[in-house]
Amino acid sequence: MQRKIYVASSWRNPAQPEVVSALRSAGHLVYDTAIVRIAEQDA
Repeated sequence: MQRKIYVASSWRNPAQPEVVSALRSAGHLVYDTAIVRIAEQDA
């Protein structure tokens, strides 16, 4: 069953990208807050 998952973690957390990748590989829709924060810092 596909789920919508919100991953809330510091962009400094070294395990965060692996968690997001694993969830996406399992077929879930994942909203990655670290990517949003990095984009906001670049603006």
